[in-house]
Amino acid sequence: GWDTSKENMRPVRSGYSASVVVAQKESEEVLKKQHKEFEALVLASGGSDPVAAWMRYIEWAEMRTNKADYAVDVNSIMEQCINRLVSLPEAKESVDFLRICLKYMDMCANPLDVMSFLYNKSACTTFPQFWKAWATCFEHSGEVEKAEETLQTGRFTMLEHGDRN
Repeated sequence: GWDTSKENMRPVRSGYSASVVVAQKESEEVLKKQHKEFEALVLASGGSDPVAAWMRYIEWAEMRTNKADYAVDVNSIMEQCINRLVSLPEAKESVDFLRICLKYMDMCANPLDVMSFLYNKSACTTFPQFWKAWATCFEHSGEVEKAEETLQTGRFTMLEHGDRN
């Protein structure tokens, strides 16, 4: 298909006018600039709210996924985000960070590894969504008893920390 060709624009029978080609190239330059700006922001420090900075970057990247003009690897960005933020106390207690992790988990071949990683780092374990997602991973892998144990552990954790939706 046209999206797998080495062209940056979808071929059309009549061809493109020079102005359309120039506009496409300028658009690509703008997107490259935006990409570099996001990378600079999140890699520097993320500002006063690093989770929010990464969220904006990921949302921008998701809009670029599978685009012929300027595709971005969202999985790689989410993986970088998780690795950089997992040890920050403000991220460990952030439902937005958990959402990023769960979205990444849904795209991974081994979602149990992601959940185990978060658990071992004590990240997001005070949220019921964490425990539900982890139990669901076990259930999908056929480990129903482990799923039940995980839900039970989550219930005890919720009692200790108070229920946080």
